[in-house]
Amino acid sequence: MIKLYGSAMSTASRCMWMLEEVGQPYEMAPVSIKEGENKTPAYLALNPNGKVPTLVDGAFILWESAAINEYLAEKYLPALLGATIEERALNNQWCYWASLYPSSAADAIYLQIRNGAPDPAILAKETERFNGYMVILETHLKDRTYMIGDSFQIADLHVASVLSFATMLKISLDAFPNTSAWMQRVVTRPASTKVFAQM
Repeated sequence: MIKLYGSAMSTASRCMWMLEEVGQPYEMAPVSIKEGENKTPAYLALNPNGKVPTLVDGAFILWESAAINEYLAEKYLPALLGATIEERALNNQWCYWASLYPSSAADAIYLQIRNGAPDPAILAKETERFNGYMVILETHLKDRTYMIGDSFQIADLHVASVLSFATMLKISLDAFPNTSAWMQRVVTRPASTKVFAQM
């Protein structure tokens, strides 16, 4: 059985979501960052970065959530990667975009909140940066049901997982109706609701 190291309150949640989407049974192996379990010799032997998630599928070990999800889709439900080479490329584009841009702004906001004494200027700057990326997404989603084509694909999962983290930080999407409507469609899927219930 597939084993996934991490927790629903980490980026492992997007891999849990993918596993639910492709219908593969899996075992969660909790890794407490707070307790330093990600830095034990046993865990570092699996993932030398000391990060989560890590996926173990038989003898195969893989880390980085985007790579894990692409592997799972390729192996179990290739339709999630797109029907054409162009759709596959667009899925990759939006997955990379989500990880590099809105995710980095949300992470910066989280670090401010976690420290207990957030700097208002930094919070305002990073929120403005995040919202700038939402303008791009809002424009893209105009007259679209999903990110790519007419069906749910890997870009929907990856981008929505980043935005879900942002909304947990009380970053509002109210100013972006296309994005909000798309999020509602995506995060109410049976696979996603099962994972979000654990968060």
